Amino acid sequence: MKYSLFKNQPLHPFFLITYFMLFKWDALCRPFSPVESDQLKFWIINAIIVLLLIGSIVAVVYIILKSATLSSYKSGLLTSLIFFFIFFFDDLRNEINAYHISAFRTRYFLLIVLVGVSLSIYFILKSKSSLRQMNSYVTAVVMILVVYAMINIIIKPRLINEKITNREPADWKLSCSECPDIYYIILDSYTSQESLRKHWNFGNERFCNEIKKINFFLADSSRSKFTATPYSLYSSLNMDGDSLRVSNLHLFEVLDGIKQNTVASKLSEAGYDVVNLSLFDFLSTKRYYDYSNFNNDSNSIINRLINNTALAIFFTAYQSHYLYETNLSVLDSLYSLAKKNNPAPRFVYAHLMSPHFPFTMDSLGRYIPLYQQKYISNPEGYLQQLKGLNKKLFPMIEHIIKEKKRPALVILQGDHGFRFFGGKDGKVEASSIMNAYYLPSDSDQLYKTISPYNTFRFIFNNFFGTKLKILKD
Repeated sequence: MKYSLFKNQPLHPFFLITYFMLFKWDALCRPFSPVESDQLKFWIINAIIVLLLIGSIVAVVYIILKSATLSSYKSGLLTSLIFFFIFFFDDLRNEINAYHISAFRTRYFLLIVLVGVSLSIYFILKSKSSLRQMNSYVTAVVMILVVYAMINIIIKPRLINEKITNREPADWKLSCSECPDIYYIILDSYTSQESLRKHWNFGNERFCNEIKKINFFLADSSRSKFTATPYSLYSSLNMDGDSLRVSNLHLFEVLDGIKQNTVASKLSEAGYDVVNLSLFDFLSTKRYYDYSNFNNDSNSIINRLINNTALAIFFTAYQSHYLYETNLSVLDSLYSLAKKNNPAPRFVYAHLMSPHFPFTMDSLGRYIPLYQQKYISNPEGYLQQLKGLNKKLFPMIEHIIKEKKRPALVILQGDHGFRFFGGKDGKVEASSIMNAYYLPSDSDQLYKTISPYNTFRFIFNNFFGTKLKILKD
């Protein structure tokens, strides 16, 4: 009797919800603070909220379809079909992109999906069979996926580690007689001149020569140990070169480490005003702009569901234009800061989400409409945006140096390279970065292979009287 009840009901839409939640467990169910993230009850509470939210929507769709088709089996298959593509559209697209089919744009994939779903709906509706057996097969498959996902969660090691979380505060201090303004400008995903020559046949000579003419030192053999933005910035701003330790940090810990970072804390203690033009919270200042992947405190369950389903497509146009305008706003803010007299020296952390995707800028710096933008792994789109950024970047840098009210120290630094080439070369490219320095006075200790985690060790030793160890690059 129990088997008969199980067999005759379209249970797979609700098992599919469970599988989706488990498959996206960390993205959907993680708690909203580092303290809560190590307590299972908060994960379970979020999981229940996710199930209730999606379950209620799926139930409404199922009821509407059943009233239209008068068949529980057909309405069940239709519901699962629709929500399968809503839940896993982005994952299917990323799988295709993993094979470096960069010309296969989202709109083409969306068109194929819509045609496939439409044909499947037509088949289900026109079928003279009740499709009871197909329901049983689909239910069995989804149940197996649920079990598999649960096993993966159980055996997955927890990343939170109390020994890692408790960082010891540094007991050294900064001192300077004529303290320079420091502009730490991150160019997200900006690769090295060597990599541009090798992979794009573009030497970037014009921009590199321009900054050299105004006395920038180009560390053109520099690499980042980390190819994910938060981890790279955590390492740089905490001067931490321990790749094993940092890579084992949970994202919560990394974001908290950026917020309370050593560099900004020490400069603040030394009397610096800290200006935050970035996507991260920074000491007591809130982030300058939003980038949903890293802003865990503002994420709601609703936002997470949107970002992890096909619904994210509808927000792509807004985010694309928003990031383009944000990059221009960051540049404008740097212009304005350089003009203003300030009684205290300033540490300015500016983070440009460029040449990182979305590729919203052409080679002249103009906005590219969404329907013309290249996909995230397209090398041509990346190069065009890099060229456009160069055109806007150099006048701003030149302006900072000309308008400086006190000695200035300017750092142009990529956090990682272009991450979409395959093989060994792809791994090398992903860590290749732009790294250039304008110093308030000459220093023969700056060298071409300096790693980002040594950047402020070098600066503090040469201009703030410290004797920090320079780590192995």
